[in-house]
Amino acid sequence: MVLGVLTPLSAPALLTWIGGLGRTGAAATAAHYGSVSAVTFLAALEAAQAAGFEPEGYLAALVAILEMPGIIVGPLLAQGLRGGGTKEAVHEVLTGKSMLPLVGAMAIGTACGAQKVESAAPFFITPLKGVLCIFLLELGIVAAGRMKDMCNAGWKVVTPGCVLPLLHGTLGTVAGVLSGMSPGGAAVLGTMVGSASYIAAPAAVRIALPQASPGVYLTLALGVTFPFNPAIRIPLFIATSSWADALPR
Repeated sequence: MVLGVLTPLSAPALLTWIGGLGRTGAAATAAHYGSVSAVTFLAALEAAQAAGFEPEGYLAALVAILEMPGIIVGPLLAQGLRGGGTKEAVHEVLTGKSMLPLVGAMAIGTACGAQKVESAAPFFITPLKGVLCIFLLELGIVAAGRMKDMCNAGWKVVTPGCVLPLLHGTLGTVAGVLSGMSPGGAAVLGTMVGSASYIAAPAAVRIALPQASPGVYLTLALGVTFPFNPAIRIPLFIATSSWADALPR
């Protein structure tokens, strides 16, 4: 929860200083970087397992926890909400298409137990990698479609899309190692903390901060940070977590 609140609080300064965004634009974008990408989490989990690590099973629960703080803190930073804006944003987060299935699936899995979940594995678990590949291809097409927006925005806006994931992700990885997580789990946590939401956050920000430009925060989250994560950051954090775990404590 601390990491979830800290990331949207630190992001606006960099977005304003380097990206040249105004208060509203920086707050709206910070909400995306304070939240988490479920797809990036799955990609990091697969990468960690392929590297021989066994990340903790409770990381899926942290996806739901990290989804909320940034989307709530980001709009509040703009200091421009009036009436029911905050209430509507919170409602959108808690009942959104990404949050509700996550929380509901955990509740169902807990109620059923491991044995009954195993019987449904051929339908829910075994096809995961194939479905994830298809979804990543689709998101790659969407991200490629935003390359023009990224070029028009210029390097000042694009730079935070690479710096913020590295800054927040390193903080999350080190925090994971210091809290006793395995190297693989710490790497996945760092990837989650440094990711940017492009499913739940845009819907909530559109309600809370309608004056913010989607062309900026969607371009950064989906056009810059999303491809940057699996290409550079996930392998980097797997190596970083292994190095940090070897340090004396």
